[in-house]
Amino acid sequence: MVDGALSFGRVIRGLCELDLSNCVTASTFTYGLAADSQLGTDLFEQHCVTVMDLLQRRMMLDGGDYLGRSELSAFERFDGDAFQAAFDATNVAAAWRTPELAVDTRRLATALRNEIRDRPSIVFRGGCEVLAASERGRSIVVDFRDTSTVRQERYDAVVNCLWDGRLAVDETFGIAAPASTLFRYKAYVRFDSSPLSESVLPSTTFVHGPYGDLINFGNGHYFLSWYPTFRLGSTDSASGTDARSLHRLLDEVSPAELLDSGVTNMSRFIPALEHLRPHAHNVQLGGGVIVARAQSDIDDIKSGLHGRTDIGPEQYGRYITVETGKLTTAPMFAEMVQHRLADIFDLGNTV
Repeated sequence: MVDGALSFGRVIRGLCELDLSNCVTASTFTYGLAADSQLGTDLFEQHCVTVMDLLQRRMMLDGGDYLGRSELSAFERFDGDAFQAAFDATNVAAAWRTPELAVDTRRLATALRNEIRDRPSIVFRGGCEVLAASERGRSIVVDFRDTSTVRQERYDAVVNCLWDGRLAVDETFGIAAPASTLFRYKAYVRFDSSPLSESVLPSTTFVHGPYGDLINFGNGHYFLSWYPTFRLGSTDSASGTDARSLHRLLDEVSPAELLDSGVTNMSRFIPALEHLRPHAHNVQLGGGVIVARAQSDIDDIKSGLHGRTDIGPEQYGRYITVETGKLTTAPMFAEMVQHRLADIFDLGNTV
């Protein structure tokens, strides 16, 4: 995760003309330890200190660049007055400021889509469902459905970057799915309301267990997710062949009701969030499937969801499949894939 974070900005800037300062929060992220967390205060703080030490060492070794920043803000615990201004001490045991920033994924996605659209060397085929991949000599044949017609096309190399559909296509290529994979659909709401300062409404994620996240983008723009009600469904089928049905769950919920449940529950931790409810407007609902190797949900402290180290690209000849894991690591893995493709086509260092 640290390596991914420190290469994220560099790789994205190499792909498109994008000022990352317009895509990240002005303020850094806070981690709040819930009073009934699965972890104690000392244990969690020790973990954060270890991560910060690793991050600082990586920054020094590589001349690090964290989303355009060459220096990191301090990791520090909220003191008495600052803590009381932002959190309800009944439900929050402690909180720490970190140097972590949140990326506005909508702005980032728009920039990348525009880059794909404007590059004549990229042929984009939308509205297609990839069904299978198979090896034919020195080529990879891909079966896909275009509207109502099933077609085949032959390629010199294929990179499977699908999300919840990746494992199912891997199986058609002969790659066995991991024994335990959990597919969860998690929703979120973005909305506008009264602009509140970071001192009373900091961008915060609560740990360690089934809690929620709040991003204060500034100027009255917010992101909110409360896990117990925003996790709309899940499946643990080996390859996720039935994961497609999870996407339909978003059509069955009301944005207003979901926002109400998020504010009601999260305001028990951050009281100022309640002040946003009467003025909330432009409520937008979104979400996606989270894929991770696990058998149990995050309320189990032994769940595989709490560790995401077994991720990255795997290569089978001219077929590469990528377990992205997190957005943080996606650009780093893309660069790895780029070098593997260069080797496949014997391009040396020209890519």
